[in-house]
Amino acid sequence: MLLATSCDKSLATTAAFTSIRVVCQNTLFFAMQDISTQRRTQVKVPHNVRFDADRVKEDLGVADKAWSEFVATVRKMASYAMKVDAASSFFQDLLLQKKGKPLSNKAQREHEAIVALFESAPGQELSSAKETLWGAVNAVTYYVDHVRSGTAGDRLDSAWFGTAYALKEKAWTSADALVS
Repeated sequence: MLLATSCDKSLATTAAFTSIRVVCQNTLFFAMQDISTQRRTQVKVPHNVRFDADRVKEDLGVADKAWSEFVATVRKMASYAMKVDAASSFFQDLLLQKKGKPLSNKAQREHEAIVALFESAPGQELSSAKETLWGAVNAVTYYVDHVRSGTAGDRLDSAWFGTAYALKEKAWTSADALVS
């Protein structure tokens, strides 16, 4: 996504999709050429017109239904109060391998770490996360992305494609079921 404007008013504020990473005047030229030759959707806002970000997103098709639904779900999760005991149960259900069996030693250690993160991970002090279901989902995400053991590369691979991804997906699905 490109958002470019000029100080001397020689270029209308331009928003467009491009595969070129713009970091200087040369790459801006290449991106503008790419947008033009590939007939990519773009929105131009002249300098004498007020820039309306919502209108630009709408014109580009960025503000789509899926995003709106995601935001609505997150807001429901953020307004769903969840004390530490309830969050602990939520995390335990996520980590259980089989219903009716206790957590393994490894899962118990993970459970304790996630409960601690529910109270103290970065961002957990925000009103949208503090003692909310959204905070519980974020505690799981923070744990698997930043705390879970493994090398950085292995952790990244797992967070995007492996068991860590599956745990984050399970947390999201379980939380979504609670607010739906």
